[in-house]
Amino acid sequence: MDYWEDRYVGHWGDGVGTEIKVVKLSKHKFLVSYFRDGQPIQRPWMGDRPSIDMPATYIVDPLEGDDFEVELSGSNSGYTLNLHYEQSDWLRPADDREIISTAISGPSNYDERLYRDCIESFLCHEHLHRVQLKSEEP
Repeated sequence: MDYWEDRYVGHWGDGVGTEIKVVKLSKHKFLVSYFRDGQPIQRPWMGDRPSIDMPATYIVDPLEGDDFEVELSGSNSGYTLNLHYEQSDWLRPADDREIISTAISGPSNYDERLYRDCIESFLCHEHLHRVQLKSEEP
């Protein structure tokens, strides 16, 4: 791995139905696919476009820290799924697997309904661990 951002690449799952796939396109640019129970999420705010190959950016900021942002509702809308990588789950020290936790962000003048829909559709309540995606099993 050349960069910290490369650690996000791969398949991740929470064990209760949520799975994501992260593919790197170039430095700081990625595509993220998000599945629930093996199916992509339909985004009604985008004409039911499925949550496949959503553009994502790894942002390096020496003052604010690094962030991995997945666009949920179009380019630069401000509605993002934020992925946070950790080398191990500090809440479960005996389990030394890598984890990703999630958060949802919206613009300062956010639409409350759209923000709530993004949270209900994309916020994971469990940590994600490296897995093989059900959607890619033979």
